[in-house]
Amino acid sequence: MSGPAIKSALAIGFDHASETLSLVLNGAGLTLTTTVPVVTGARVLLADSTHDLLQVFQAALNATPSLPGGTTFSVSISAATGKVSIACTGDTFKMTGLASSAVGAALGWTSAATPFAAGFTADEQPKYLILAPSRTSPGWSPKTPMAAASTAGGASYGTTSATTRWEDEIVFDFLPTDPAARTLVDSLATPWEPAAAFLASLGSHAAPWSVSDCLAVALGQTCALARGNFQALCTSTSERYDLVAISGADLAAPRSAYQVPGWEAYRRWTVSLIRQTTPTGTRA
Repeated sequence: MSGPAIKSALAIGFDHASETLSLVLNGAGLTLTTTVPVVTGARVLLADSTHDLLQVFQAALNATPSLPGGTTFSVSISAATGKVSIACTGDTFKMTGLASSAVGAALGWTSAATPFAAGFTADEQPKYLILAPSRTSPGWSPKTPMAAASTAGGASYGTTSATTRWEDEIVFDFLPTDPAARTLVDSLATPWEPAAAFLASLGSHAAPWSVSDCLAVALGQTCALARGNFQALCTSTSERYDLVAISGADLAAPRSAYQVPGWEAYRRWTVSLIRQTTPTGTRA
């Protein structure tokens, strides 16, 4: 696909359980075992080094017991396609069980990483990451719960909360309606809904995922928003993203409409995001 560039992203938090994977090195003639640790509150890309599944997986590969000196791995996401790649320096490798592992499935693998090669790219974009070409909003605004009224003379009175939250209403435009529409319009964006066969299993099926899948698993999770700086975040550890929660109302009843009335190719998604107490983070 070669549609409009990905500009913004929303990463959904999830928990990753510990697992072991078989790693086979061709030149060294070794079959090794890589252990990916438990990550509570993991996210893809938009997280610090101990919670970003890309960086956690890379660290696990490089910490593989008996890994020969001079053999190293890198795990990255393409700013152009939004797909994850694993590259090996110093040898060629294969991971037969990658697609059936939790980490491989989350990062978009649906087929085995074979035969031996210096690198592999995922079949699909990651599951817990919404990618969008267009995002607009009025910006962060303070919201304070209160009960207030005014007198006939114009004086206000009432009671107010000591807590103020910051909220923004984001509009993501030009999201393909489903994977078929995504192919038809040659888009890189995450589709609004999955293929019809997966509508009854939102958030629990194989990639490719949709916005609706991500919303199905977002309750109670810390999420992260790249406000137009997705491209920079793919490589930077100092670029900032916003730490947010999706409003409960928009999880219960998501707001979506056709981008162009009468044309079912694209959807527009409107969602209220609430900034966390720690408002921003980096990938460091």
